[in-house]
Amino acid sequence: MRVGSFFYIWSDMISVILVIFVKIEINMQFGNAIRIQRVIKGYSQEYMASRLNISQNAYSKLEREETELSVRRIYEIAEILEVSVYQLLPDVRSSSVVNLSGLGRLVTKSRTFFNGLFG
Repeated sequence: MRVGSFFYIWSDMISVILVIFVKIEINMQFGNAIRIQRVIKGYSQEYMASRLNISQNAYSKLEREETELSVRRIYEIAEILEVSVYQLLPDVRSSSVVNLSGLGRLVTKSRTFFNGLFG
């Protein structure tokens, strides 16, 4: 296998890791935002679960970010909470930012490593 092939495989793996990280971060923020809005409204988890036709345990997993939220489910939750979907979206100003400042240097070092190994 050529160095280029290894580099592209490595590059794809980094991309997948970044997508997973961002997806997890967004789900975590949704769960927290939903919990905050539910508490503000004075709704119990049991009430929310019954309105969503799921068990209380399943609803609890939504707030704890153990279950991935679909867009449809987010709209249903926003409707029950009588808030805009936008109020449940992660706040860009407070979101975790993926620091990619050293990524270029890492790619260059990896390319050099693979060239030395297989070149």
